[in-house]
Amino acid sequence: MKTIISLCIVIGVALFLLRTRDNREWQKFVAVHHCQVIGHVSDSFINSVTVDSKGKVGYGSGYIPEKTGYSCDNGQQYWR
Repeated sequence: MKTIISLCIVIGVALFLLRTRDNREWQKFVAVHHCQVIGHVSDSFINSVTVDSKGKVGYGSGYIPEKTGYSCDNGQQYWR
């Protein structure tokens, strides 16, 4: 059990460090390419109901995180 907890902690720390590094790299990219914020989409939850060909009902749900849109001087638009 201690091994599983230790592994979860190591994975959590690694993910945090990767995310931090990714954010730093993005901020550098924004500065170099003079990116401007062009929009923002709030986070949302999605719920759905489906019926298959046999009449069986299915339910689903999902989460879409918030995103900010950027237009950069390289002619591209990015949503993060």
